[in-house]
Amino acid sequence: MSAFSKQVRSSMKSVKFCLLLTSAIDPSGVSFMGRSDPKQRLDDTKDTMRKWLSYDNNLKIIFCDNSNFDLTAIKNLLLEEKAEHRVELISFPGQDFDRKLGKGYGEIGCIKYVLAQSHFAKDCDFLIKVNARYFISNFRLIARSLSRSQPDVSCDMRKYGTYCDARFIWFNKEFFTNYFIPRRENIDDSKGVYFEHELAKAVHQAMGDGMNWLPLKYAPRINGFSGTSNVKLDIGFRFYLRNVFYKIKDLVMGA
Repeated sequence: MSAFSKQVRSSMKSVKFCLLLTSAIDPSGVSFMGRSDPKQRLDDTKDTMRKWLSYDNNLKIIFCDNSNFDLTAIKNLLLEEKAEHRVELISFPGQDFDRKLGKGYGEIGCIKYVLAQSHFAKDCDFLIKVNARYFISNFRLIARSLSRSQPDVSCDMRKYGTYCDARFIWFNKEFFTNYFIPRRENIDDSKGVYFEHELAKAVHQAMGDGMNWLPLKYAPRINGFSGTSNVKLDIGFRFYLRNVFYKIKDLVMGA
C-alpha cells in the first residue's frame, strides 16, 4: 500500500461515515427521466457496485432502492465478492407519488427511509450520498478532506447560492432531518422546483442556525450515465477544468 493510501485511510478512520447509494432501478414513469429502462439501470447498478466493492474493503455501504425492486442480482454479486457483511441492502415501495414531482422527490423519501431503518446509518456520524449508478473515482481524496473538516453538510453550491449539486452530498443526520426533509413537499419538477433548489435553501437555513457548510474541496470524478439526460458523464478534459475551478473556489473561500 502506498504512503498516500495509508494517509487517506488513517484520515477516514477519524470519523464514522457510510456511503449511501440511492437507487430507483424501476422509476415507473417518473418525469424527466432519460435513462428509464429497468434492465439498463440494473446493469448500471451492478457495474458500479463492483467498482465500489473493489475500491476499498473497509468502506461501509448502504444501498437503498425505493422502487421495491428485486435485489437478488445485487445480493448474488455481494456473495460472489464476499462483501455481504459490509453492504446493507434495503428495498422498499417508495414510488407512490405523483410522477410529475420528479426523481428528487423520491430520493428524499429514500434517504428518509434509510435514516429510520438502516442499521449502518445508526452507527454513522455522517453519510455521503451518491447515486447508486455513479462511481466516484477520487472518493478517498474527497472523503479524507471532509473527514478532517467535518462540516455538518458539504455539497457544491452553484447559481449564486440557489442550487446545490445533488450528485455528491456529505451530511449529518441532524441536517437532513431538521432542514431538508421539511422541504420535500416544495419539490415539483414540473414547475422547475428541484431537489437541488430545496437543498440549497436547506443549507442556507441551517447556516443561519449555526450549522457549518463547506464547499467540496475537489470536484467529484463521476463515472456513469446521467439518469436525466442519458448522457455518459465523462472524466476527461472537462473534469480537469472543473477541478481547477474548485481549487480557485477553495482558495477564495479560505481567504
